[in-house]
Amino acid sequence: MTYDAVETSVYEGEPVEVYKFDREGIKIWRYTSADRDVIVGGDIYLAAPMKRNDIEGSQDVERTALKITMPADADFPRQFIASPPTDRISAEVRRYHQSDPEIAFLWVGRVINVEHHEFEAIVLCESSISSLKRPTLRRIYQTTCPHLLYGPECALVQSAWGVDATLAAGTSGVTLVSSAFSGFAGGYFAGGFVQIVVSSNINRAFISAHSGGTLTTGLPLQGAAVGLQVTAFPGCDHSLATCASKFSNSLNYGGFPYIPTKNPMNGTPIF
Repeated sequence: MTYDAVETSVYEGEPVEVYKFDREGIKIWRYTSADRDVIVGGDIYLAAPMKRNDIEGSQDVERTALKITMPADADFPRQFIASPPTDRISAEVRRYHQSDPEIAFLWVGRVINVEHHEFEAIVLCESSISSLKRPTLRRIYQTTCPHLLYGPECALVQSAWGVDATLAAGTSGVTLVSSAFSGFAGGYFAGGFVQIVVSSNINRAFISAHSGGTLTTGLPLQGAAVGLQVTAFPGCDHSLATCASKFSNSLNYGGFPYIPTKNPMNGTPIF
């Protein structure tokens, strides 16, 4: 029988749902609502008491959102106890029947936050259709560069700019201390980010300030502790001067630094 035939039958259905959370290929978590672990496509999906809200087919973004409830001590939600996801994490829900090998997609989107309660965690997800509802970003005529630092238009290779550092005494909360940071001028890392790898999970935090051997982050870097290694990446203020002097990347600068300062439309003569 086909999936549709079993799905619409009165007595033949033996539904099994599988959930996949993908952190840009770096780390993947797989779960199933079945009473035992299952193998789908050669991958193991761990059994867990999971539930979700009904999936609605609608153009209303709020109605297409998904809430997945799972144990609070499961590996996936546990890593977001201190802070929300910092990377894009895709989410998908698929469904099949034990009597039929065909598997169907029920829902595809991304994780936007994780709520923690005493015994359970609620993974809040938005549908991929929500991206169609957002206003499209348009490049405008501006002096500063609109490119994402280390993004494809910026063309800087992120791995080439990372500075490895071992955290020292004084590290706590949003404060990260290492002698490796003191080798750079104050503010060098401001506007960049710092990351740490804990149990194959990559956690990141935005760097709001840098002075000497101390970095200040916007949120606590989850997993950071004295003696552990982090990697810090310098920031950019998106000016041509910084692009040229700090990164030697002015050929890829995306702003218009020589916009006339006088406005010809307000009656002020340009010449």
